[in-house]
Amino acid sequence: MTMRRVLFIVLILLAYQLTEAQAFINVTGRLDNGTPRLVYPFDGLRGDVISVRLTVTSGNLDPILTILDSNGTVIATRDDVPGGGGRDLILDSIRISASSRYSVIVSRFGDSLGTTSGEFTLTVERIGVSSAAGSALRYGDSIYNEVTNADPIVYYSFRGRAGDVVSVQMRRATGDLDSALQILNSRGEVLAENDDSPGSVDASITGLILRADDIYVIVATRYGQASGTSRGAFVLTLDAESESGLGSRLDFPIPITPGTPCHRDDQPPVLPALLCVQRARRAERKYPHEPRQRRSRHLHRADHAGRTRTRQR
Repeated sequence: MTMRRVLFIVLILLAYQLTEAQAFINVTGRLDNGTPRLVYPFDGLRGDVISVRLTVTSGNLDPILTILDSNGTVIATRDDVPGGGGRDLILDSIRISASSRYSVIVSRFGDSLGTTSGEFTLTVERIGVSSAAGSALRYGDSIYNEVTNADPIVYYSFRGRAGDVVSVQMRRATGDLDSALQILNSRGEVLAENDDSPGSVDASITGLILRADDIYVIVATRYGQASGTSRGAFVLTLDAESESGLGSRLDFPIPITPGTPCHRDDQPPVLPALLCVQRARRAERKYPHEPRQRRSRHLHRADHAGRTRTRQR
């Protein structure tokens, strides 16, 4: 691994903070003399493209819309609607330059000295992601970029959780690009790689099970990387399969240790781990030909009926 590659991966990981991203904000509020401004925080990832819309729903409110980064620097602001008319404000296609906590400030003209008041709705949407190298992707994203002699390797990152089943596709769009892919963990270890899909010069990594909550790096390149000769544009897609999550597959079970609660999603965790194992074995003996999930439902109904009869006595 070259020093340039190591430094680029480190920069991606430093820029990608482990925050719970709030993809959307959809709230209502009111500004008046008692509350001349309101602040709404959200977590943005590097490369996110967002749209912010404020709609006045009552009163004579003259709003001002501002976005600040974590250092208090103004990223974008809007006071009056371009061309006049109406009091609805839109900040469209704002690109997030670094993964961090941002704030949307809704205020009125004159702030605490202002005289207007009224109610509003505020919507913050992630409308896409930048295709620029270093962007932080989310599951379901597709981006368009190029592999050239000047830039033979393009990096992206994403946050994954233990048990996620990840697929990455890199399809050639133009040129003679012979695509190649790698997925690395935050330590720079290669977890999976692929040069050619069967019968194609496109590259794909499918069904990779992530073993830890981590920040992962996607390396989109060409056969031979820096020494390769092919080049062209590509479309890269990141997806999580429907079976993602601990316990969703036999090859990635939920670890059971003493004291681990065992419960259905709609019930409180009341059974200790030992009873979990006993219950699973009982279900396997009683319903040997049933799928595991259906066995659990049978026992749940039986246990519920037993508790009901006990209460009736």
